Amino acid sequence: MNEKISIIMSAYKPTREGIFRSIKSVLSQTLTNFEFIIINDDNTLETQNLLNEINCLDNRVKIITNKKNIGLVKSLNKGLKYAEGTIIARIDVDDWWEPEKLERQYKYMLINKLDLLGTATNFVDEQLCLINFEYLDNIKEQLLLGKNPFVHSSVMFRKKDNFFYNTKALYTEDFELWCRYYLDGKIGYLNEKLTYYVVDNSGITGSKRYLMFRNSVEIYKNFTHILLSNEKKQKKLISNPLIEMNLFEKFSNYFLNKAQTSKINKNRKSFYFFSFLSLFINPKLIYFLLLRKYYNYLIKSEYN
Repeated sequence: MNEKISIIMSAYKPTREGIFRSIKSVLSQTLTNFEFIIINDDNTLETQNLLNEINCLDNRVKIITNKKNIGLVKSLNKGLKYAEGTIIARIDVDDWWEPEKLERQYKYMLINKLDLLGTATNFVDEQLCLINFEYLDNIKEQLLLGKNPFVHSSVMFRKKDNFFYNTKALYTEDFELWCRYYLDGKIGYLNEKLTYYVVDNSGITGSKRYLMFRNSVEIYKNFTHILLSNEKKQKKLISNPLIEMNLFEKFSNYFLNKAQTSKINKNRKSFYFFSFLSLFINPKLIYFLLLRKYYNYLIKSEYN
């Protein structure tokens, strides 16, 4: 029998349609030896009733309710502490999996002796229509260039002592954890589209895109220093995150988000136009882009 897998989801004000779509895909998996831990981070009666209904669907579902809203990262860490499995899989509300996702991913992970494995992903819009979006499959290259190679809902990773999401890695906690797994073990990519990711530019990802980028550059800078020093010991990669945006950064973030939407839709003119507006309003973006380019150069010089 395969190792037990702990699937972790954090729920905050989920829609009935979105969460049931995700849960149905989990409970329909061909690999069946798992527990499904759902952290209720929204202590409202509506969400509680919804999760109680879900709890009755399958005895593998475990609902943990926070006394108050503590946020995504702390909720995920709570799920990791409660997890009984030796393998962790993540799924976000709204996203869903192909029925054989866990089985194919787990087998690939064992064969290749991996500590972390993501899959290729289908990107869909809020109407669940497939978006023609290119996603690079050379995950080592992406990570070494400071880019997040995995959609969070696609990953499976081996549970390790004292490996938790870093609460200081605001809006980029997944990228920070993947960097630490790279330093501590072996990561890989299964080039099969087994995950569906709903692109919601009005959600957290869109509204905090500048914070995400700025904090990811700090993580990448520290990650690069460790790589180049060959000091590959487990450590947290960010200590001074940007927490809030000022007025100019918020305006810039709006256009940065519009640029990302244009990129997804392959509208190059709009992409360059909105990118220019974002950079013009917030010149600090230029600094962080150049900083990342500088560390790209150092990495390429070392590894090419």
